[in-house]
Amino acid sequence: MNYKDGWALKHFRWLRYGVAVLVVVAATVVRLLLNPLLGNAAPFLPFILAVLFSAWYGGLRPGLLSTGLSAGIIHYFWLRSNGTDVVGFRNLILLGLFLTAGIGLSWVNEVLHRSRRGSEATLKALRSSEEQYRLLVDGVKDCAIYLLDAQGYVMSWNAGAERIEGYRAEEIIGQHFSRFCPPEDVAQGKPERVIAAAIAQERFEEEGWRVRKDGSRFWSHLLMTALWDEAGELRGFSKLVRDISDRQRAEAERQQSEAALQRSEEQLRLALDASQAGIWDWNLPTGTVSWSSKTEQLLGLIPGTFSKTYETFLEAVHPGDRDQVVQAVAKALETKKDYAQEFRVTWPDGSIHWIAGAGKLLLNDQGEVVRMLGTNMDVTERKQTELALQQQTERERLIGAIAQRLRQSLNLEEILNTAVAEVRQFLQTDRVIIYEFQADQSGVVVVESIAPEWTSLQGTVVPPLEEPLLQLYRAGQVSSLSDIYATPLEPDCLNLLTQFQIRADLVIPILQGEELWGLLVVHHCASAHEWQALEIDLLKQLAAQLAIAIQQSQLYQQVQQLNSNLEHQVQERMQQLQQALNFEAVLKRITDKVRDSLDEGHILQTAVRELALVLQADSCNAALYDLEQGTADVCYEYTTSTFAFQGRRLHLESFPEIYQPLLQGQCVQFCSIMSSSRQDQAALLACPVLDDQGVLGDLWLRHRPEYIFTEQEIRLVQQIANQGAIALRQARLYQAAQAQVEALERLNQLKDDFLSTVSHELRTPVANMKMSIRMLELALKQEVPTSNQPQKSERYLRILQDECEREISLINDLLDLQRLEVGVQPLTLTTIDLYTWVEQLVKPFEDRMRARQQTLQVEIAPELPPLVSDLLGLERILGELLNNACKYTPPGDRICVKVQAQAERIRFQVINLGAEIPAHELSRIFDKFYRVPSADPWKQGGTGLGLALVQKLTRHLQGQVYVESANHRTVFTVEVPMTLAAELAGKKSNR
Repeated sequence: MNYKDGWALKHFRWLRYGVAVLVVVAATVVRLLLNPLLGNAAPFLPFILAVLFSAWYGGLRPGLLSTGLSAGIIHYFWLRSNGTDVVGFRNLILLGLFLTAGIGLSWVNEVLHRSRRGSEATLKALRSSEEQYRLLVDGVKDCAIYLLDAQGYVMSWNAGAERIEGYRAEEIIGQHFSRFCPPEDVAQGKPERVIAAAIAQERFEEEGWRVRKDGSRFWSHLLMTALWDEAGELRGFSKLVRDISDRQRAEAERQQSEAALQRSEEQLRLALDASQAGIWDWNLPTGTVSWSSKTEQLLGLIPGTFSKTYETFLEAVHPGDRDQVVQAVAKALETKKDYAQEFRVTWPDGSIHWIAGAGKLLLNDQGEVVRMLGTNMDVTERKQTELALQQQTERERLIGAIAQRLRQSLNLEEILNTAVAEVRQFLQTDRVIIYEFQADQSGVVVVESIAPEWTSLQGTVVPPLEEPLLQLYRAGQVSSLSDIYATPLEPDCLNLLTQFQIRADLVIPILQGEELWGLLVVHHCASAHEWQALEIDLLKQLAAQLAIAIQQSQLYQQVQQLNSNLEHQVQERMQQLQQALNFEAVLKRITDKVRDSLDEGHILQTAVRELALVLQADSCNAALYDLEQGTADVCYEYTTSTFAFQGRRLHLESFPEIYQPLLQGQCVQFCSIMSSSRQDQAALLACPVLDDQGVLGDLWLRHRPEYIFTEQEIRLVQQIANQGAIALRQARLYQAAQAQVEALERLNQLKDDFLSTVSHELRTPVANMKMSIRMLELALKQEVPTSNQPQKSERYLRILQDECEREISLINDLLDLQRLEVGVQPLTLTTIDLYTWVEQLVKPFEDRMRARQQTLQVEIAPELPPLVSDLLGLERILGELLNNACKYTPPGDRICVKVQAQAERIRFQVINLGAEIPAHELSRIFDKFYRVPSADPWKQGGTGLGLALVQKLTRHLQGQVYVESANHRTVFTVEVPMTLAAELAGKKSNR
């Protein structure tokens, strides 16, 4: 995993917990908005959905976090009795059930997450294996390696194929391999014959012309192998193509050399015929021989020194050829046919020359040979040429024979053994070895051809060579010793050569590119030997052929191994993947049923059917437990056999060896043997259907007696059992939730009817009271006042007006709270100059504070930016806080209003001295109709909705309000954003 993936994973983990918290907060807001309608009834409904979403999105731990937060919030807002921390027994049970359900949902979703990740890991491993094969094949640059399907269409393409054939992968994949064949081969149906031969012989090998993308042709070596699967079905072909144009050109050049040599020989013969030759005349009756001075020169004699006898001539002939000449002359005389013989002569300086002698017989009248006339010609150059040609022909024959054997075999050991045997036979030497370098630069003799009388070096490990010598070999240089005793050597080196019985050696490096693979070494053990250029050239060519053969063999072995490994891996992976996909499909279908349906019967029936089909079981059934009665009822079954268990009731205590592990959450696998009949025997697997609350039932599978359920199959059954547990639990929760929803709908209807009636009934008498007060006020003004009557009437009128206003305020506060809770309170954005606005806001309270002997202090921070918010809402908030400060601040104490900016927000603080709210009452100060006990010694009264309305209005303005009280000092702080979001304001205004 790289850094970027790790960073994303880390932040995703934190995001899961953040989502869990946000979902719980959203559920809390929704439930608080429903609070006026529901009260403390059904507090769990939105939080069940929050827990389910958190577990689905994040897994176990976010689900547990959501469960814990939800339980705490439910306890805080809805389950406490009369504002205390005491929770009733019924609520405690409900809270426990909620916690259990939350934990169960979290665990089930975690199991689903892990199952999905396991499938992804399997797919990833298969892709990794395929990628490793692709990298290995693409790394081969010197050979074209690609795959064909059974019809001969290209399926894969490596870098070597692109280099040799000229096609890119996207251009050739999907094309028929006949595109590489010359048009004349395609017209003759050769591609089809090649496929047929590869199928019949399992491999096809040839050399021939191929066509590149640009139309050019090259001479190639082709190896095509048929690929079969385990079922014997042809899957395709692997092709290995090497460009051997250089070798083909070398063969053509050799043929041209032979032709040129033949022409040269003919020209030499014509030149000799036209040249001056030595002439001789042998008189047989007298025994005298006469010849020209040219003949004397040819024999290496000084002109005029010849004694003119046949015996003198024989003395000039090389001792090794003397008998042959005598026999040839005798035969010519006996058969009376012309004489022709080639022989060697030794000149006085010791040099050896070849002479071609030819003679014609002269007969007398009686038919007797009396004379032999002839010529002698120096054919030394021709003989040397013939010898060189013979050696070259033999060398090429050897190279050709070895190359042919190399092409016929891809077995490296066989190739090397053939090479050393042929070289030793051709050079008539004592020992030929091939020496392979190891990783530590030491070497081992891998093959050897040796004469029987000498010590074998097969398998000998030679210490690492000196670096200068290695550099020499890496550069392709040859090392030779004609005689170890005539060459100055280090004592250690001389001792080593002597130990190995080496008198003369020739070392040829075997190179693969720039890498030194090994050495081809030739030893003369019996005597010294002067290495000829012909021998060195022969061994260089052979080393080059060996390097190609070694590389070819290694590539072939790699391809064979890769093919074998790939076939095995593909088959194994395909089986695993197919089984995993089948299991995944079954699990998905059942999961979809669980998600899309709340009918437990339909879900469980589908589950047993899918399990039986995918595992090819004889039957599968599901039973539900009644733990109080200790029974298991088989409710659902799918079977293909005559055994049917649906409708049966089993007692758990009757089979303790089975049901005790099941009740503990363990799977049980065993073989049932009811009788000796095979029909009564079966392999059985029982898996409990359980969640965190306990075991709900079990799943049973029946298979043939010899069958063993694998871990993967057992894991699938467990996963489906978990899904069954979820289905059962969801169905039962859904039934309970449906009942609660119906009850809530009835309560909501009653609440709407009540609010409609109360709103009308409250407003009607208040309107009548207000009109009557107005009429009474007018009537009092028209009457003639008496002494005491006006004061009493005005006092009573004032009481009526105050009570009427109080009633109107209560009703308006209730209606405003209701609109805020349901989100229909409109917002009107206004740019507010805080200095002017605050001064106008506190002005109406100045007279009231002076009357109560209170001091007002206003502190506004300098350079405050304009505030964009709802003006009426802010006035209502600060007006209510100032009104409370006036009511509860003792005479003589001070009230302070502070305004300041802080981090893109405006903070308002209303501080009154001399009044303190007990710490245990602070948490309820914003509750509706809540009044702090003994906090109003002046009995000024109030609706009990002011601070609740302040809190609602502040949140409506995207702000927050909180209170601090200690040391006879109470501070209410309101923070609102400097600029209220226009989009949010528009949404709230349009609701």
